Amino acid sequence: MKVRRQRERLSETKARLDELLNGIQKRDGRMKPDEKRQADELTAQLQAEGLLLDQLVEQEKRDIEFARSTGGPPVDPINPWPRTPAPGTYDQVETVGPDGRRAVVPLLKREQAIAGLPMGPEDQLPDGIKRGDLSLGRLIRSMVTGSWAGAEAEKRATQQVSVGSLGGFAVPTPLAVDVIDLARNLAQTVKAGARTVPMEFTTLDLLKQVGDPTGYWRAENAAITESDAEFSLVKLKAEVLAALVRLSVEVVEDAPNFSNVIQKAISSALALELDRALLLGDGLGKPLGVFDTVGVGEISMGVNGAALTSYDPFSQAVEAIQTANGVATATIYNARTSGALDRLKSAIDAQPLIPPASFQNLTRLVSNQIPNDQVHGSATNASCAFVGGFDNVWIGMRKQLIVEVFRAGDDDSVKSLQILIRAYLRADSAVVRPDHLCKITGIIPA
Repeated sequence: MKVRRQRERLSETKARLDELLNGIQKRDGRMKPDEKRQADELTAQLQAEGLLLDQLVEQEKRDIEFARSTGGPPVDPINPWPRTPAPGTYDQVETVGPDGRRAVVPLLKREQAIAGLPMGPEDQLPDGIKRGDLSLGRLIRSMVTGSWAGAEAEKRATQQVSVGSLGGFAVPTPLAVDVIDLARNLAQTVKAGARTVPMEFTTLDLLKQVGDPTGYWRAENAAITESDAEFSLVKLKAEVLAALVRLSVEVVEDAPNFSNVIQKAISSALALELDRALLLGDGLGKPLGVFDTVGVGEISMGVNGAALTSYDPFSQAVEAIQTANGVATATIYNARTSGALDRLKSAIDAQPLIPPASFQNLTRLVSNQIPNDQVHGSATNASCAFVGGFDNVWIGMRKQLIVEVFRAGDDDSVKSLQILIRAYLRADSAVVRPDHLCKITGIIPA
């Protein structure tokens, strides 16, 4: 803990001063000029370290109390990232921020919410406002109507920004992370196992492992054979992920369940685009997806593609991952591929084809963000599927959410009294073990 370390420094300084003074006393009791200077420096250092210790003790008390008040686990003051929960609560990963500072941050599974992490002092709500007092629906409704009656807590907690024809706002962090967590839970890639790394800065460096070390038996007196795991550095850069939702004024002003409706609509839109980018992003203003990541395995359905006639491509993908010492836990494909797999028949009796254990053991997820119009050789109606250990896909995500409200600009929308709501967050992704994922390409309809 920082407090414990500071106490140790304080004890070390005091021991040095005591040693100096005791030596002088044993000698003749007279302090030489250089000894006086050294004693003065140690005394001043002792006072400064004592003051710092008092500050750290008070900060630790505040952090622990704040974590308790938000329902999160106690803050671990030893960790340089101030929002990391106690060790053992979450998996953790070492990162390097843009200032070169190393930090250990939580690596979240789907069921672990960003909202469950301790928040920093800058994320605290104004005095008297609790997390449960806030509603995204009331925020947006007030922006549309211009009336903050009944939304006084939202007004106090919200930072206005000069965007949108009706204005915009930075959603208070406790409310923003609820929307972000809902988007995470709706994303098929997260359901498949993709992990989330909260980002404190716009950029974050992570280590990517691209190979495994090798063990060797050693004969007596023989040298140990050197073997290194292969690592490379991957940089996450928070890109803008936006969602645009169109609603009628009547819904915004009158719907009793508007808050749930708009939160689900925004989160769903963000989740869909998150899936598309994580799987198929080109890395230009968006994450580089699994499909184009170097080192991800590939099982091709042939030069010009082919229809699925068996589960063999999935079995081959699982084998390739196992060969790389990985574990395939999930597969993601679109609705057309899902239907084709459901309709596979045995060539012997035309009964439904029983899938092998390697396929049955996979969590099977459908995402229509995977297209049916990929070019594969001469085929222009190809699709793909992804197989692998998706816990090797890491999503860097900031916890800020900006919401902007516009009057719809086209004539029909103006006549229909429609409102456009735009929300955006910042995120990026990286595949940390590419050889533990595999894509099946060139899947065409029968």
